[in-house]
Amino acid sequence: MDSVFSELVPGYFTNRDSALKSRSAVYWADKICKTTPLFLLAGSADWRVSPEEALEMVNVLYKIKHPLRFEFFEGGQHSLIEHFDEVNHSIKLFLDTYVRDKKSWPSLNPHGN
Repeated sequence: MDSVFSELVPGYFTNRDSALKSRSAVYWADKICKTTPLFLLAGSADWRVSPEEALEMVNVLYKIKHPLRFEFFEGGQHSLIEHFDEVNHSIKLFLDTYVRDKKSWPSLNPHGN
């Protein structure tokens, strides 16, 4: 990925860690608009974004109580092509619910019986 990053990330070769960290939402998740629910999808066989990195992002968002839906697809690669119909159904349902229908996000505070 060096050739891709070097073209897209300023300062990649001079200070790789700092340049990548500045682009990783894990480090600035608190700056993402709190009224925008996020939908993260990840595959357990993704070689581009490891499952651990996806879960790290989910944990960061959970800690700051950012509206979030997360789906994990066993055996899914980066494109999740193995789960094409399921992924498209999930995305459509999410967008229909929170964008088209403008449904309020559920409470993120612990509650229940």
